[in-house]
Amino acid sequence: MIIKLLDYVYKLNSDSSVHGITLQLPFDSDSNINVTNSLNAVATLKDVEGLNAYNTAVLSRGDILCPHCENVKQQHVHIPCTAAACYAFVRHVNFPIIGSRCVIIGGGRLVGAPTADLLSRSCGATVIQCHIQSNNINEEIKRGDVVISAVGHPRLIKGEWIRPGALVIDCGYSVLNDPQNPNKSRCVGDVEFETAIENAKWITPVPGGVGPVSIAMLFRNTVNSAKWSVGLNNSICSCPNYCENDILSKELVDRKVST
Repeated sequence: MIIKLLDYVYKLNSDSSVHGITLQLPFDSDSNINVTNSLNAVATLKDVEGLNAYNTAVLSRGDILCPHCENVKQQHVHIPCTAAACYAFVRHVNFPIIGSRCVIIGGGRLVGAPTADLLSRSCGATVIQCHIQSNNINEEIKRGDVVISAVGHPRLIKGEWIRPGALVIDCGYSVLNDPQNPNKSRCVGDVEFETAIENAKWITPVPGGVGPVSIAMLFRNTVNSAKWSVGLNNSICSCPNYCENDILSKELVDRKVST
Protein backbone atom coordinates (compact mmCIF):
# COMPACT_ATOMS: atom_id res chain seq x y z
CA MET A 1 0.00 0.00 0.00
CA ILE A 2 2.75 2.47 0.97
CA ILE A 3 4.63 1.77 -2.28
CA LYS A 4 1.51 2.44 -4.33
CA LEU A 5 0.89 5.67 -2.43
CA LEU A 6 4.45 6.92 -2.86
CA ASP A 7 4.50 5.97 -6.54
CA TYR A 8 1.35 7.99 -7.11
CA VAL A 9 2.74 10.97 -5.19
CA TYR A 10 5.95 10.88 -7.27
CA LYS A 11 3.84 10.76 -10.42
CA LEU A 12 1.95 13.88 -9.33
CA ASN A 13 5.22 15.58 -8.40
CA SER A 14 6.42 15.26 -11.99
CA ASP A 15 3.10 16.32 -13.55
CA SER A 16 3.39 19.98 -14.58
CA SER A 17 -0.40 20.33 -14.67
CA VAL A 18 -0.65 19.58 -10.93
CA HIS A 19 0.15 22.48 -8.60
CA GLY A 20 -1.05 21.21 -5.24
CA ILE A 21 -0.99 17.84 -3.47
CA THR A 22 -2.74 17.09 -0.18
CA LEU A 23 -2.81 13.89 1.83
CA GLN A 24 -6.00 13.39 3.81
CA LEU A 25 -5.03 12.62 7.40
CA PRO A 26 -5.50 10.39 9.27
CA PHE A 27 -5.08 7.69 6.63
CA ASP A 28 -8.08 5.38 6.33
CA SER A 29 -6.16 2.18 5.70
CA ASP A 30 -5.55 -1.21 7.27
CA SER A 31 -1.89 -0.88 6.27
CA ASN A 32 0.67 0.73 8.55
CA ILE A 33 1.47 3.79 6.44
CA ASN A 34 4.25 6.06 7.71
CA VAL A 35 2.72 9.53 7.77
CA THR A 36 6.03 11.43 7.95
CA ASN A 37 7.55 9.59 4.98
CA SER A 38 4.38 10.12 2.99
CA LEU A 39 4.29 13.86 3.67
CA ASN A 40 7.99 14.21 2.85
CA ALA A 41 7.42 12.51 -0.50
CA VAL A 42 5.37 15.50 -1.68
CA ALA A 43 7.41 18.03 -3.66
CA THR A 44 8.02 21.14 -1.56
CA LEU A 45 6.39 23.61 -3.96
CA LYS A 46 3.35 21.34 -4.33
CA ASP A 47 3.05 20.74 -0.59
CA VAL A 48 0.18 23.22 -0.28
CA GLU A 49 -0.60 22.08 3.27
CA GLY A 50 2.92 23.02 4.35
CA LEU A 51 3.54 19.77 6.20
CA ASN A 52 6.71 18.28 4.70
CA ALA A 53 10.09 18.53 6.40
CA TYR A 54 11.30 21.55 4.41
CA ASN A 55 8.23 23.71 4.93
CA THR A 56 8.01 22.90 8.64
CA ALA A 57 11.73 23.57 9.12
CA VAL A 58 11.51 26.98 7.47
CA LEU A 59 8.52 27.82 9.64
CA SER A 60 10.22 26.68 12.85
CA ARG A 61 13.28 28.84 12.06
CA GLY A 62 11.16 31.93 11.50
CA ASP A 63 12.32 32.22 7.89
CA ILE A 64 8.92 33.09 6.40
CA LEU A 65 10.06 35.94 4.20
CA CYS A 66 7.99 38.36 2.17
CA PRO A 67 8.92 39.40 -1.41
CA HIS A 68 7.14 42.73 -0.92
CA CYS A 69 9.17 43.90 2.09
CA GLU A 70 12.38 45.86 1.53
CA ASN A 71 15.68 43.97 1.53
CA VAL A 72 13.95 40.61 1.73
CA LYS A 73 14.46 37.87 -0.82
CA GLN A 74 11.67 35.73 -2.22
CA GLN A 75 10.94 32.65 -0.12
CA HIS A 76 8.89 29.91 -1.74
CA VAL A 77 7.28 28.26 1.27
CA HIS A 78 3.76 27.28 2.24
CA ILE A 79 2.39 28.06 5.70
CA PRO A 80 0.12 25.28 7.03
CA CYS A 81 -3.47 26.27 6.33
CA THR A 82 -4.98 26.45 9.81
CA ALA A 83 -1.91 28.18 11.24
CA ALA A 84 -2.24 30.73 8.45
CA ALA A 85 -5.95 31.09 9.26
CA CYS A 86 -5.16 31.79 12.92
CA TYR A 87 -2.68 34.45 11.84
CA ALA A 88 -5.32 35.92 9.52
CA PHE A 89 -7.67 36.42 12.46
CA VAL A 90 -4.89 38.11 14.44
CA ARG A 91 -4.31 40.46 11.51
CA HIS A 92 -8.00 41.10 10.96
CA VAL A 93 -8.61 42.50 14.44
CA ASN A 94 -5.27 44.38 14.45
CA PHE A 95 -4.19 42.52 17.56
CA PRO A 96 -0.80 43.69 18.91
CA ILE A 97 0.75 40.23 18.70
CA ILE A 98 4.38 41.27 19.29
CA GLY A 99 5.20 40.57 22.93
CA SER A 100 1.72 39.29 23.74
CA ARG A 101 1.16 36.09 25.71
CA CYS A 102 -0.35 33.44 23.45
CA VAL A 103 -1.62 30.20 25.00
CA ILE A 104 -2.01 27.33 22.54
CA ILE A 105 -3.75 24.15 23.65
CA GLY A 106 -2.68 21.26 21.44
CA GLY A 107 0.58 20.37 19.74
CA GLY A 108 -0.45 18.43 16.66
CA ARG A 109 1.32 18.72 13.32
CA LEU A 110 -1.76 20.21 11.62
CA VAL A 111 -2.55 23.11 13.97
CA GLY A 112 -0.85 23.39 17.35
CA ALA A 113 2.81 22.96 16.41
CA PRO A 114 2.86 25.14 13.25
CA THR A 115 0.75 27.86 14.88
CA ALA A 116 3.15 28.00 17.82
CA ASP A 117 6.12 28.27 15.45
CA LEU A 118 4.47 30.94 13.32
CA LEU A 119 3.40 33.18 16.19
CA SER A 120 6.62 32.83 18.19
CA ARG A 121 9.32 32.68 15.51
CA SER A 122 7.86 34.99 12.89
CA CYS A 123 5.40 37.20 14.79
CA GLY A 124 7.19 37.86 18.09
CA ALA A 125 4.57 36.46 20.47
CA THR A 126 5.43 34.75 23.75
CA VAL A 127 3.89 31.32 23.20
CA ILE A 128 2.87 28.97 26.00
CA GLN A 129 1.98 25.55 24.61
CA CYS A 130 -0.24 23.22 26.64
CA HIS A 131 -1.91 19.88 26.03
CA ILE A 132 -5.02 18.22 27.35
CA GLN A 133 -3.22 16.84 30.43
CA SER A 134 -1.24 19.94 31.34
CA ASN A 135 -1.40 20.85 35.03
CA ASN A 136 -3.38 23.99 35.88
CA ILE A 137 -4.39 24.53 32.28
CA ASN A 138 -7.11 26.91 33.42
CA GLU A 139 -4.54 29.16 35.10
CA GLU A 140 -2.43 29.28 31.95
CA ILE A 141 -5.47 30.20 29.87
CA LYS A 142 -6.42 32.97 32.31
CA ARG A 143 -3.08 34.65 31.62
CA GLY A 144 -3.42 34.46 27.85
CA ASP A 145 -3.86 37.57 25.71
CA VAL A 146 -4.56 35.14 22.87
CA VAL A 147 -6.03 31.67 23.38
CA ILE A 148 -5.93 29.14 20.55
CA SER A 149 -7.31 25.65 21.06
CA ALA A 150 -7.04 22.64 18.75
CA VAL A 151 -7.55 19.46 20.77
CA GLY A 152 -11.02 18.35 19.68
CA HIS A 153 -12.30 18.18 23.26
CA PRO A 154 -15.83 19.60 23.29
CA ARG A 155 -16.36 22.67 25.48
CA LEU A 156 -13.12 22.09 27.37
CA ILE A 157 -12.39 25.79 27.93
CA LYS A 158 -14.85 27.56 30.22
CA GLY A 159 -15.82 31.17 29.86
CA GLU A 160 -14.52 32.13 33.29
CA TRP A 161 -11.04 31.00 32.22
CA ILE A 162 -10.87 33.66 29.53
CA ARG A 163 -9.05 36.86 30.35
CA PRO A 164 -11.24 39.94 29.71
CA GLY A 165 -10.35 41.45 26.36
CA ALA A 166 -8.65 38.31 25.03
CA LEU A 167 -8.70 37.04 21.46
CA VAL A 168 -10.01 33.45 21.35
CA ILE A 169 -9.49 31.31 18.25
CA ASP A 170 -11.29 27.97 18.44
CA CYS A 171 -9.89 25.37 16.03
CA GLY A 172 -11.60 22.43 17.74
CA TYR A 173 -14.45 20.53 16.14
CA SER A 174 -16.65 17.89 17.76
CA VAL A 175 -20.08 16.48 16.94
CA LEU A 176 -22.44 15.99 19.88
CA ASN A 177 -26.00 14.80 20.21
CA ASP A 178 -28.46 17.66 20.57
CA PRO A 179 -29.93 17.35 24.10
CA GLN A 180 -33.14 18.98 22.93
CA ASN A 181 -33.55 16.64 19.98
CA PRO A 182 -32.01 13.14 20.21
CA ASN A 183 -32.43 12.68 16.46
CA LYS A 184 -30.14 15.59 15.67
CA SER A 185 -26.51 16.41 16.28
CA ARG A 186 -24.63 19.69 16.56
CA CYS A 187 -21.08 20.87 16.07
CA VAL A 188 -19.20 22.49 18.93
CA GLY A 189 -15.66 23.68 19.50
CA ASP A 190 -13.16 23.37 22.33
CA VAL A 191 -14.44 26.60 23.87
CA GLU A 192 -17.71 27.02 25.76
CA PHE A 193 -18.81 29.76 23.39
CA GLU A 194 -21.87 31.00 25.28
CA THR A 195 -19.89 31.86 28.41
CA ALA A 196 -16.57 32.76 26.78
CA ILE A 197 -18.18 35.48 24.71
CA GLU A 198 -18.84 37.39 27.93
CA ASN A 199 -15.09 37.89 28.52
CA ALA A 200 -13.47 37.62 25.10
CA LYS A 201 -13.21 40.75 23.00
CA TRP A 202 -13.02 38.59 19.88
CA ILE A 203 -13.97 34.94 19.49
CA THR A 204 -14.39 32.65 16.49
CA PRO A 205 -17.53 30.48 16.30
CA VAL A 206 -17.78 26.77 15.57
CA PRO A 207 -18.83 26.01 12.92
CA GLY A 208 -18.23 28.84 10.47
CA GLY A 209 -15.09 30.34 11.97
CA VAL A 210 -11.61 28.90 11.42
CA GLY A 211 -12.69 26.14 9.02
CA PRO A 212 -13.73 28.24 6.00
CA VAL A 213 -10.66 30.46 6.34
CA SER A 214 -8.38 27.41 6.48
CA ILE A 215 -9.88 26.21 3.20
CA ALA A 216 -9.31 29.63 1.67
CA MET A 217 -5.66 29.47 2.78
CA LEU A 218 -5.34 26.10 1.05
CA PHE A 219 -6.49 27.73 -2.18
CA ARG A 220 -4.09 30.63 -1.59
CA ASN A 221 -1.19 28.21 -1.29
CA THR A 222 -2.31 26.40 -4.45
CA VAL A 223 -2.52 29.63 -6.44
CA ASN A 224 0.96 30.60 -5.22
CA SER A 225 2.27 27.17 -6.23
CA ALA A 226 0.86 27.62 -9.74
CA LYS A 227 2.48 31.06 -10.03
CA TRP A 228 5.85 29.84 -8.81
CA SER A 229 5.78 26.94 -11.27
CA VAL A 230 5.84 29.37 -14.21
CA GLY A 231 8.33 31.78 -12.70
CA LEU A 232 5.90 34.37 -11.34
CA ASN A 233 6.90 35.76 -7.97
CA ASN A 234 3.91 38.05 -7.42
CA SER A 235 2.42 35.59 -4.96
CA ILE A 236 -0.55 36.28 -2.72
CA CYS A 237 1.22 37.61 0.34
CA SER A 238 1.25 35.71 3.62
CA CYS A 239 3.70 38.04 5.35
CA PRO A 240 3.81 37.71 9.17
CA ASN A 241 5.42 41.15 9.45
CA TYR A 242 2.18 43.14 9.08
CA CYS A 243 3.04 43.88 5.47
CA GLU A 244 0.57 46.17 3.70
CA ASN A 245 0.47 43.73 0.79
CA ASP A 246 -1.21 41.07 2.93
CA ILE A 247 -4.68 42.11 1.79
CA LEU A 248 -6.12 38.61 1.61
CA SER A 249 -5.99 37.85 5.33
CA LYS A 250 -8.16 40.83 6.17
CA GLU A 251 -10.71 40.13 3.45
CA LEU A 252 -11.01 36.39 4.16
CA VAL A 253 -12.02 36.67 7.79
CA ASP A 254 -14.64 39.37 7.40
CA ARG A 255 -17.73 38.36 9.40
CA LYS A 256 -15.95 35.28 10.77
CA VAL A 257 -15.09 36.91 14.12
CA SER A 258 -17.73 37.76 16.72
CA THR A 259 -16.97 41.03 18.49
